[in-house]
Amino acid sequence: MGVEAVLALLEASTNTPACVVSLVGNQAVRLPLMECVQMTQEVQKAMDEKKFDEAVRLRGRSFENNLSTYRLLASQTARSELPNVSTIATNITRNEEYKQTKVILLIPLMHLSQQLL
Repeated sequence: MGVEAVLALLEASTNTPACVVSLVGNQAVRLPLMECVQMTQEVQKAMDEKKFDEAVRLRGRSFENNLSTYRLLASQTARSELPNVSTIATNITRNEEYKQTKVILLIPLMHLSQQLL
């Protein structure tokens, strides 16, 4: 983003509208400042009206993914608190043709596996 910001400054003229350098996916992009301000105000309005799902949607896909990851991790019980957590099966197979060894460990994830399904 820093490189994109420097390029934006070098390419700017007195008539260039103000912009914000941001990330969309994994690409640095320039967004018009006033559109960003408007979006921020829409997010705040949705939050003030307790429309949290809309506020999350307005924040974007990356924010939604980060929030989902946070919720998943925050809902998990610490491994030390789970009863009988251990490796339930180990299956080692060898593929002699390609000289590769494949190790498959099956570890019960209990609550996590149900949330992912």
